Amino acid sequence: MPGSVSYLEPNERDTVSVRWNFTDGFNFKQYGWLYYNNGGDQVTDLIIPNATLKTIVLNYPYGGGSSSIVKKSSTAIPTPTPTPTPIPIDYGGGNINSGEIVESSIDFNGDVDEWEFTAYAPSKVTIAMNLINPNDNLNPYLELISPFGTIATSNDDGGGSKNALISEFELTVSGKYIIRAQGSSLKTTGSYLILLNIN
Repeated sequence: MPGSVSYLEPNERDTVSVRWNFTDGFNFKQYGWLYYNNGGDQVTDLIIPNATLKTIVLNYPYGGGSSSIVKKSSTAIPTPTPTPTPIPIDYGGGNINSGEIVESSIDFNGDVDEWEFTAYAPSKVTIAMNLINPNDNLNPYLELISPFGTIATSNDDGGGSKNALISEFELTVSGKYIIRAQGSSLKTTGSYLILLNIN
């Protein structure tokens, strides 16, 4: 039987849909409309957009049978809390003195330990980076950074096996130098010993 059914005072974020039981072959999606706010958009399902919506009307001008508006209450959609990305902890690097041997590690992919020392020219420096555990996948790699911030020299496997060695490199400038100890591919980790000698 043609007619309309009203549903008043829905809540924000409620879901409103339609149940119908037409007896003479009419289809609601073809011949019925769900209006809100006294007309406007025609829908068959509606999520209440805001708390100011007051009236919903189901209008089925054609066909016989019965229909009803069904409300499914729901709470507002919560804003997801982003999961913070953990920051890797780097335990290596710092000051190192001539004659000192320090144990450290490359703790994560891309980790670079920076060891600082002061030297006076003219002098020669030897730096060794040796793998502690041969089962680690670390492939030691050394860079020596000059007081000007440029790479003075570097080495990969000069110490035999996978160990890195800068041997008797001549320093022609006085100042602060930085040893950059790392994995050769920046994708290897493991423990190492670093040694510094200045003559």
